[in-house]
Amino acid sequence: MNRGDRDSSRASLYDRLRPRQSTLEQMARQQATPAPERRYDPDRLRVLDGVALTSAGLVGWGNMPDKQAAVVDTSLAASESLLVHRIDCQFGTLGEPLALQGDRARRLYELARALVGEAMTLLERLPTEAGFEVVVSMPVEGHTTVLRDMLDVSLRGSLAYPRMTGLRLVPDHQDLHDTLATPATGGAGHVLWLSIDCVLHAHGIGQLRARQQLATTRNPQGIKPSEAAAALVIQRIAEDGYGGGDSYLLKRGIMLEHTRRTDLTRRQRHQSLAEILARVWPDEGATAGNAPGVVVADSLDLPGRRADLAGALLTLWPELDLGEECRCIDYHFGWPGTALIALQLVVALVGDRSRSGAVLLQLSDDHSSRALALLPESLDSAAQARLESHYTTT
Repeated sequence: MNRGDRDSSRASLYDRLRPRQSTLEQMARQQATPAPERRYDPDRLRVLDGVALTSAGLVGWGNMPDKQAAVVDTSLAASESLLVHRIDCQFGTLGEPLALQGDRARRLYELARALVGEAMTLLERLPTEAGFEVVVSMPVEGHTTVLRDMLDVSLRGSLAYPRMTGLRLVPDHQDLHDTLATPATGGAGHVLWLSIDCVLHAHGIGQLRARQQLATTRNPQGIKPSEAAAALVIQRIAEDGYGGGDSYLLKRGIMLEHTRRTDLTRRQRHQSLAEILARVWPDEGATAGNAPGVVVADSLDLPGRRADLAGALLTLWPELDLGEECRCIDYHFGWPGTALIALQLVVALVGDRSRSGAVLLQLSDDHSSRALALLPESLDSAAQARLESHYTTT
C-alpha cells in the first residue's frame, strides 16, 4: 500500500466515525428531553369493567343476583321499625386499627378490605405496562390515614402494584368526572375507582328521615337504607383519543331542575322525564333499535316515580321490556348512599346483555332529575359522529 492509499483509508475511517458520533449525540439529547405530557378530555371516560358487593350478593363477572327482600330492623331507630338491606357476609376485622372510632368507620373499613380482593382481579384488564392511579370515594370522616394505609398494604398483593402511581381519597359528593380528573396535563392513563358507603347508622337514617323518604314498616313506600362497595376500572381518554373497542364511553351527565315533584301534574312529570331522556340518549341510538339495552334507576318506590318512569320509557322506547331491561337500585339492593353512581355503572355493565348501551337515572331528589348515558364504543364511524354531534348541540 502506498502513502496515498494509507491517507485515503484514514480519511474514510474518520468520515465514517463522524456520522456515528452525531447520531449518539442526537439520541442523548432526545433522552434528556422529557416526553410531552398527555392531556386528557375532562368530559369523557372509558369504562372497562366493574364489580360490586351488595346486600343481594356479588354483582359483576356476568353475575346479577336475584333481589333480596328487605328485613325489619328495630335497632337503628328507637321509635320505629325500619326496612333495611344488609350485606349478609361478615368479612372479619382481624387486626382492625384501634384508631377506628364508631360503627360506621369500622363497617367502611370492613367493606373496603373485602372489596380490594375483587378489585385486584379487575386490574388484570389493564394493558401490561399501563400505569394506574387508585381513587377512593368514601365518607371517611377523619380516618383517612388508617384507611389509606390499609388499602396500600392490601394492594401490594397485586402483580400490578409496581405500576400504581398514587392512591388518594376524595370527597364523596363530587361529580364523577371531577372526582377522576387529573391536573391539566399528566397523570396516569387508567384509574381503579373504589366507591364505598354504608347508610346503616344514625347519621344516614337521620338524613333520609329529614327528606321524608325513609321506609318503615308503617310507611314502606320509601328508601330502604343499605350499604355497598363497588370497584371500576376506568380509562382517562386523551384529547385526541377515540374508541372502537368493546368498552363503554361515559360522558358528563345532564341535570334538569324543576319544581317539587309533588307540585307538578302527572303530565308535567312525564314531560320532564321524557325531556331528560331525549337529551341524554341520541335520536340515532347505539343500535338500529334505538333503545338502550338497560335503564338503571336509583329509586322507584318513592311516590309517583315508578308510574312516571314507565310512562316516559314506553313513550320513547315501546320495545323496551320494563321487567327485564329496567333495574332499580333501591328495589334490588337498598339505598347505597354515595356509592350509588358506582353501583349503577356496575349494574349497567352486567345488565346490558345486548351491548346496546345504558341510561342511568337519578330520580330520588324532589327538585331535580339527573341522567347519564353509557354508550358502547363499538359503533361505526357514522354513528360515532352522530353521537358526538348530539352531545355538542345539547
